[in-house]
Amino acid sequence: RLVHALRRQRIIDVGYGHNPCRQRNLLSRQPFGIAFSVELLVMVVSNLHSHGQEALGAPLLDDGGWLFTVSSSGEAQAFDTAAGFALRWSAELDSVDVQPLLARVTGGTPRLVGTRRASDRVRSVAVHPDSLATEFPLPDDARLEADPVVAVVGGRERLALLYDGLVDLREPDGRTVSSWPVSLPSASVPDSNAWLAAWPAPDGEGDDRIVIVNERGQITRVGGDGRVEFLGNALDEAPVDELVLADVDGDGGLDLIVTSALRVHALHESGAPLRGFPVLLSELLIVLESEEDRLVRSPVVADLDRDGRNEVAFTTFYGITHVVSGSGEVEDGFPRAFSAGDGSLAVLDLPD
Repeated sequence: RLVHALRRQRIIDVGYGHNPCRQRNLLSRQPFGIAFSVELLVMVVSNLHSHGQEALGAPLLDDGGWLFTVSSSGEAQAFDTAAGFALRWSAELDSVDVQPLLARVTGGTPRLVGTRRASDRVRSVAVHPDSLATEFPLPDDARLEADPVVAVVGGRERLALLYDGLVDLREPDGRTVSSWPVSLPSASVPDSNAWLAAWPAPDGEGDDRIVIVNERGQITRVGGDGRVEFLGNALDEAPVDELVLADVDGDGGLDLIVTSALRVHALHESGAPLRGFPVLLSELLIVLESEEDRLVRSPVVADLDRDGRNEVAFTTFYGITHVVSGSGEVEDGFPRAFSAGDGSLAVLDLPD
């Protein structure tokens, strides 16, 4: 549903569970904003729905222009965006219920990776005809404490896992990586849940750092060399959705954006909050739809008004959509009540 327009950018509320292009820092290293037509994106989602399925998480885009989807039943498919979204590949990736990942393999075939929350194993399938999914177990009956992410370490895409207070790196096919796992400081070990993201180096060169936010709001960062930095209790509350990495303050570096139930946090590379953040939901609402209204999804960060600076857009459980500037100030025309429901936002760059 088209819910708002600011010049050529559109904010799309596409609902939870089948969002075709919600911004996610975990999916690919391409610039956010996919220049596909709405009709084609809807066609891909409708193809899944016509088979009585629902897409699991957001689709993945590879360098060759293939768009990958995984259904709630574990059916993986790849559509060729250069050929009218023709179906090019399919495979079974059973027993998954979290956002799938696409890991590129140097000199080899990309692999689609999936797992379940709190699982003791991870599944992986190579993207080539007749490929069968394989799985690798975690050591000593450990269970995942966070959804995996893809991190570039040593010039290669690898899987970052968190289990039993350990941060581990694995090759996309499950092979171990030398010198890993590493232990988190006892103060930052999660009680049961945490959130991961791969934070690129400030200069864009070198290894990604794996950032871990536990349910107490404590932040730890682990470098590609295994060095651990404890950034403290910057949030003092649990996230509600994926971590987002984007340049909020316009200094050219990626900031960490974290949504809790009642706040949107934006943190600098150092772990310090950006000017104007956190943004408190209670200070933004003009008329509360409900005293129980809250944030339930990650924000979208994009240059909505084409002024060269990013804005932060987010919506509440009861459908109140907000847009704030990179300094946390409310943008003109917001908040707006677009639709009720546990929805997500996406930004499409459409032609005039």
